[in-house]
Amino acid sequence: MYIKEIEINNFRGLNIQIVNLKKRFLIIGKNDSGKSNFCYAIRKVLDYKTRRQPLVESDSTNLNKMDILIKMVLDLSAISSNNRAILKEYVDVNDDGTETLTIEFNATFNHDIQAYDEYIIFGSLDKTEPKSAAIGNCLDKVVDIIYVYPNYDLSRDTKNYFSYHKLLNEKANLAIGQDISDSIIKLNESISNDSAIKNMQDELNNIGSMKEFFGDIDFLIKSDFELSNIYKSLDIVPCVLNDKKINIGDGKSKTLALLLQKLIKEKHKEKIIILEEPENHLFPLLQKQYASILDDFFSGQTIVTTHSPSIIDFRKTEEIFKFNYEIDEKTKERKFNCFRVNVDGKEIYKKFGYSINEEIAESFFYNEVLLIEGYSEKMFYNILINSDDEFRKIVLNRGVGFICVYGVDFKPSKEILESLGIKVHILTDNDYYQSGKDDDEYVYAGLKRAFSLLDENTIELIRDLAGIDIKENTFNVINNSPEHISFKKNVPSLVDVLKVYNIYVHEGQENGFENAFAEFVGLKEDKKTDVIEILSQRKMKNLHKYLIDNDIVLKVNDRNQKNILVEFLYDDRP
Repeated sequence: MYIKEIEINNFRGLNIQIVNLKKRFLIIGKNDSGKSNFCYAIRKVLDYKTRRQPLVESDSTNLNKMDILIKMVLDLSAISSNNRAILKEYVDVNDDGTETLTIEFNATFNHDIQAYDEYIIFGSLDKTEPKSAAIGNCLDKVVDIIYVYPNYDLSRDTKNYFSYHKLLNEKANLAIGQDISDSIIKLNESISNDSAIKNMQDELNNIGSMKEFFGDIDFLIKSDFELSNIYKSLDIVPCVLNDKKINIGDGKSKTLALLLQKLIKEKHKEKIIILEEPENHLFPLLQKQYASILDDFFSGQTIVTTHSPSIIDFRKTEEIFKFNYEIDEKTKERKFNCFRVNVDGKEIYKKFGYSINEEIAESFFYNEVLLIEGYSEKMFYNILINSDDEFRKIVLNRGVGFICVYGVDFKPSKEILESLGIKVHILTDNDYYQSGKDDDEYVYAGLKRAFSLLDENTIELIRDLAGIDIKENTFNVINNSPEHISFKKNVPSLVDVLKVYNIYVHEGQENGFENAFAEFVGLKEDKKTDVIEILSQRKMKNLHKYLIDNDIVLKVNDRNQKNILVEFLYDDRP
């Protein structure tokens, strides 16, 4: 069983409808973007303890006191026959043969009690009478929500684990052994007769004149260790060989807490696990290990919220959602947005290949990303961020990341990032070189690559508005031919058009970054050639050496603000 569809209206700023949910999905987003509220909405419907906590005015969006709706469709394809039998009255059999269960949670504000009246309806076609949300229902017998708090509490989970087994054993009439019971009686006697205890007892009874007040009453100090307290006295103690006790850190303690939460759930029930910010308390490597065990640990639906790219496991996560919000300039109210991308196992590797890596996972958490070709450019921006406080401030405020694509194949990264609502900028060389078909045939590969990133509608728009007709062979020329000379005159116009679509192509036919760097640091023409030659060989190493040897501090100023390396940050275009 898993949640296949969900609709939330007027609940804590959420107005959202998602269909075709996967069994394992992950939610990212800034603080207060709605991740926890989304998880709480699921718990509000499917978890009895959460459902008993009444909604109040502040649970409605902008405290509007309007009706709240949380509606879910559960896929029952893998449900056990016993659990299906419990729900059979409300099960829908769809045209494709699949079976689903629809649950609709409704809440209407009651002004007399200043809280919401809440009820649940089961089924879709033949709706049942509304049932109070505060009482148990048939679904509570079938599904368990395992909710893992962002901050683990091992002592709480240990206590719950032993309490659960105490109840199980009592139901099964599985009593503590008689030998332990006899030992407890003897232990109580031994404690009561201990000399230290007797001394305290004598002190209580030898109270001089106050004895007259109590008359012939004496006080006994007795050990009252009961069999029923056995479970409260138990603890889970980490140890190694030969039962040597050891201390374990946050990582293992957090995993143990997760294990205990799973073990106290009834085995016959369907499980949905919700983990909020599992990265808390964990070193990045442990975050990856923790994320990788979830799939093996739980067979049910897994919903994870996170702020950490280390939690993203592309091998097992099927879908990623990004929640964010924007402020309406007129009403000043928050508008909720939800973006999603399918990252389902083998399919995403077929589509995106080597682009699926830790760096792309990191980029999911930015608002904007500049895609660059390689490490030399990345090093330039790293140095600039560290040396220019104002540039750093702009980058942080706008949430900009600089991501290498290790080559020139920008399309996969662009596609996956834009699916998550991330604004993508691209910086690439023009790359004018021989096409290989003929000695005189050349291609403007950079421009060709850049225009291939635009869809057909955009290409049509460029042709209509700018009078530039982009075809398959537009960028192929015969070197130094009249057509080539004519085309070169159009290169600046083509470059400007691409900037409208956040694609920045170096105008020069070669050494694009090297030329731009020389201009950025303000070198005169007679110095540029030497620097370009130095950087064209072992670019990254020589870039660092050149800056150190010449004591150059990278900074953005009025002169270089429109340089192609930083232009995207200072461009007035939306």
